[in-house]
Formats: sequence, structure tokens, C-alpha cells
Amino acid sequence: MLLLVIFLGLAALAVFGLIGFFVLGSTSRARRKAEESADTLLDEAFDGRPSVTYKVNMTTMKYETIVSGAEARGYRLEHQADNQYGPHTLMFRKA
Repeated sequence: MLLLVIFLGLAALAVFGLIGFFVLGSTSRARRKAEESADTLLDEAFDGRPSVTYKVNMTTMKYETIVSGAEARGYRLEHQADNQYGPHTLMFRKA
């Protein structure tokens, strides 16, 4: 009986490990795809409006890519709201 409990516990840990591995892999692929499409995504986001809000999470472009892309399109970072448990919100104003 004890061996069964140990076996089931190890099996559960293995399943959770595999799920975590796939989740991290999918977010990594999503971020890489966003970085590859950075120019298009940034052109769509920073399209001339006076202010733009952009959320940064594990599947979006990196913070540095967004800020430098916004500056190249004539925007400056005005405020950022950091959330340790969720996405960061960046607020830009047209310079």
C-alpha cells in the first residue's frame, strides 16, 4: 500500500513537471514569435494616437523592445504600472 502511494505521488509530480515544461515552451515560442514580428506589432500599436497603453507579459515582446520601438516611433514612456503577479502596463504619450 505504501509503495502504491509513493508511486502515485511520483507519477503526479512527473505529470505536473511535464505540464510545466509544455507551458514554459509555449510561452517561449509566443515571445519569440512576437519578437520576430516586432516591427509590425509596434506599427499597429503606435499608429499616431496621442496616447498608447501596452501590456507586457510572458508572451509579448520584451520590455526593452517595446520601449525602444515606441521611442523610434515618436512616443515616450510616461508611466508604468508594475504588477508582480500579472502583466505590466506601459503608458506612452506622443512626443
